[in-house]
Amino acid sequence: MKKIGILTFHRAVNYGAVLQAYALQKTIKKICPKFKVKVIDFYTKETEKAYAILGYAHPNWFKRVVLYAMKLTCYIPLWSKKRKFRKFVETEFSLTRRYWSANDFMKNPPIMDVYVSGSDQVFNCNNNSKEAYYLSFAKGKSKKVAYAPSFGRSVFDEAVELKVRDAILDFDSLSCRETVGAEFLSRVTKTRVPVVVDPVFLLSREEWSNFSFKPKLGYKYIFVYDLNGGKSLMQIAKKIAQEKGLKIVCQTQRACVFYNITKTIRSSGPREFVGLMANAEYVVTDSFHGTAFSVLFKKKFCVYIATPHSASRIETLVKLLDLEHCVIQHGKESNFEIESTYEFSNYKRLDNLIHYSKIYLRNSCK
Repeated sequence: MKKIGILTFHRAVNYGAVLQAYALQKTIKKICPKFKVKVIDFYTKETEKAYAILGYAHPNWFKRVVLYAMKLTCYIPLWSKKRKFRKFVETEFSLTRRYWSANDFMKNPPIMDVYVSGSDQVFNCNNNSKEAYYLSFAKGKSKKVAYAPSFGRSVFDEAVELKVRDAILDFDSLSCRETVGAEFLSRVTKTRVPVVVDPVFLLSREEWSNFSFKPKLGYKYIFVYDLNGGKSLMQIAKKIAQEKGLKIVCQTQRACVFYNITKTIRSSGPREFVGLMANAEYVVTDSFHGTAFSVLFKKKFCVYIATPHSASRIETLVKLLDLEHCVIQHGKESNFEIESTYEFSNYKRLDNLIHYSKIYLRNSCK
């Protein structure tokens, strides 16, 4: 039986990273039933250390002590979240042996007929392990495929091209998640490189609903998924909550913030997270995948641009679906129209792109 190996950020303690990896593996198994599909278990010691609960040491000793003290108050839920992620990866992914370093992977890559790099920021050229994610090893008779990679940037200069050009030209099939990235790849390869959907869109709303764990809250709520938005997200959510008479439930990855809201959650695993999205009345987020799941579940939502320099993937998605009115730009969180943000009905364009993306993936993996 022929083999397909997927290389992505499958072990990150991050909802978007793990859920897109799950969706990509599940979809490839469905559309390529004659292949044995594996997720390449590439996860370096450095990356593992970066996700340690008490890992970051502030250079200022006083702030370091305060930071550690605050993290310790949240240690149990953060540990629970990390344990749920680890269990999910070990039970839901078909894994190769563990690769602990880029050097180990580059010298002894698993033997596959097709290597698929993607999605997420696998093409971020500042990644210390970029040679692994760019599949920069001799492929022999195998194929190299990039599915919906992201560069994590919106500006591409000559220096970026010099870093990645040789590796890019060795791919047999290229696609990208963002329009600006696809244009850059097209310019380098002198061929048309398509924009495809993030893997979470490859599974249906029903599949994600069946996947999820329903929250036991007992009240209607706004779900806030907070990556970097912090107080600005809360300002937006509180305005909507007051207008609509809803509670506020927030999932945050940050241990050092304490919001005056109904419920702050730090312990959700991947299934609980999707359940919180699926059962919310409204969603307020600064996350691409928070936006993606809002669209999938047809939620009223708004997305706050907390980090404008890295917002190209959100901008590509909302522009594609005529959802620019759902965006609240950085600095505009105190001045937005509640009823002008949320809903849309243009699902046909999304359905067409999902269909095209599956065709691209099937043809590329043949």
